[in-house]
Amino acid sequence: VASQFANDGAASRYRGQWLCYEAAFKSKGGIVFLEDALGKAVDQGVLQGWKRKGKRMKALNSNDGLLVGGVAIFKAQNTECFGRKAAYVAFVTRPAACVKIQMQERIDAASSASSSSSAAAAASP
Repeated sequence: VASQFANDGAASRYRGQWLCYEAAFKSKGGIVFLEDALGKAVDQGVLQGWKRKGKRMKALNSNDGLLVGGVAIFKAQNTECFGRKAAYVAFVTRPAACVKIQMQERIDAASSASSSSSAAAAASP
């Protein structure tokens, strides 16, 4: 999974963003799910590895992250999450903003893009 977030990996555009890998909801405006970023389902063994207690978990929760194949992985703390039972992970860099702020930024960007394309279409003869 981590290799997909390397410089030329398929999911590199999602580096430094919180990605949801477990939630009671299937979709929520502004939330990007890990499997959507990867374009495929994630092996459950990988996900279970992010839940185990011990050194790996401490590294995932730290500001330095857990280094896997040269890519740092970070797990969001409760204060950074959106949704009571949701879990999030980020790759390469730990996001400065919490999930809720990233959600709003994505919603605003989508709204702005939609408004711009509507304005352009209205201006066309």
